Amino acid sequence: MSRGRNELRSYEYFRQLEIPCPEVLAFAENRKWGRFNWCVIVTKEIPYAQNLYVIYKDKELDEALRMTIMQQLGQYVAFMHRNKFYHHDLKLRNVLRSGDGGLYFIDCPRGNKRPWHSPRAEKYDLKTLYKHAAEVCSSLEWRTFLDAYAGKR
Repeated sequence: MSRGRNELRSYEYFRQLEIPCPEVLAFAENRKWGRFNWCVIVTKEIPYAQNLYVIYKDKELDEALRMTIMQQLGQYVAFMHRNKFYHHDLKLRNVLRSGDGGLYFIDCPRGNKRPWHSPRAEKYDLKTLYKHAAEVCSSLEWRTFLDAYAGKR
């Protein structure tokens, strides 16, 4: 299965779980002699969206808003993992915040739903997110994420 088709499948699964993601308008894949050649996914624009990495680089952002975003992110990631879905490329740049304050998960060509709980995949998602978040988030913001992920808030 191509990465594009897998990303399409990830978006479909996000929709089933009611996890916000871009609406797919069109999908096309080209194969030549059975070999993957290219793929395109066209999604609906998310108004005034910015990825979380860009948002957190802005140190002028209100601290309460930064904490709220991390809390939302922790709750969504925990929900994904409880439903045995693993992103495999979970970084702040792969989560968008729309103009109305909602979070949207994007860029998930390696994501997959497993029939069993995978502590290894769960740790990989958290490790990848931490490596990326540590560059722009404070330890208190990361702790807020972990508390929300663990269900403490």
